[in-house]
Amino acid sequence: MRTAVTSANASSPVRFSWDAVRNANYHVPGYSWMLYFAELQKDAVRGFYITTNGELSYPHVMTPAYLATDAVFQRKPVHGFDRYEISLNATANSTLPPIINAVEVFSVLPTTGVPTAAQDVSAVTAVRDKYRVKKNWMGDPCAPRKFAWDGLSCGYALSGPPTVKGLNLSSMGLGGNISSSFRDLKGLQYLDLSRNNLTGSIPDTLSQLSSLTLLDLTRNRLTGEIPSMLLKKSQDGFLTLRYDNNPDLCSNGNSCVPPKKKSNSMVPVYVAIPIVAVLVIVLLLVLLMCMRRRRQASNSIKPQNETRFTLSHSWNRNK
Repeated sequence: MRTAVTSANASSPVRFSWDAVRNANYHVPGYSWMLYFAELQKDAVRGFYITTNGELSYPHVMTPAYLATDAVFQRKPVHGFDRYEISLNATANSTLPPIINAVEVFSVLPTTGVPTAAQDVSAVTAVRDKYRVKKNWMGDPCAPRKFAWDGLSCGYALSGPPTVKGLNLSSMGLGGNISSSFRDLKGLQYLDLSRNNLTGSIPDTLSQLSSLTLLDLTRNRLTGEIPSMLLKKSQDGFLTLRYDNNPDLCSNGNSCVPPKKKSNSMVPVYVAIPIVAVLVIVLLLVLLMCMRRRRQASNSIKPQNETRFTLSHSWNRNK
């Protein structure tokens, strides 16, 4: 939005046009557009209409807000012209000419062929909405084949609609638990959810996907036990199961032991040690005090004996 185009004055419109690009499959394609605006003039009186080939394309007067960005788009594609022209025409009370900062023009492609199976569409759409996948996940997931969603592998059967065969969502920043919608992808053969921030337990429903041959859950924060059916499929060679770097995930049929039990068993030991130390110190102090009192008592008795001896001795001499 750092650049803009405007006309010399309010009486002159802003126009831009292009020729229709014909091709062998669709001789006269349709077009849709998106226009972007930003107003940088304070207290500006700027309003204009938007038309395509002389027909009103936007039902309201476009009045860009000050220091804000805005955008409008062609809701219904325009067909049947060899040349297209978009025109921005100022209103009668506008003191400033029309302005535009950017424009995008989209060519409408024909969607020949059979659309993706409805159940698969619902499932991957639910996954997209839950994790807010920031990829080109718009329109039909598998059709046209050239524009299939990123991360999806689709199967195209001659006698039926396309179906989702693989999902690669590695390193997508996914959070929360594993979506229950994966269970509805009945033809899913591989599912890669590695290197994310997934939490919670592994749902048992993943073991019901009979076509699943690869499940990668490495480098997440999953907890609890791995469903026994998934472990059995892995042990029998029907499933490649990866779950490394999930520290709180239990495997190989071992029961999950909460770490609190181990720490609680050490609490009495930690409490007893300082108590015993205090008692030992107190006993030592008591012994020292007793020994000191005995010494003081013995020292106070000796002078009395000496005095008696001296008096007795002097009395004998006088006699």
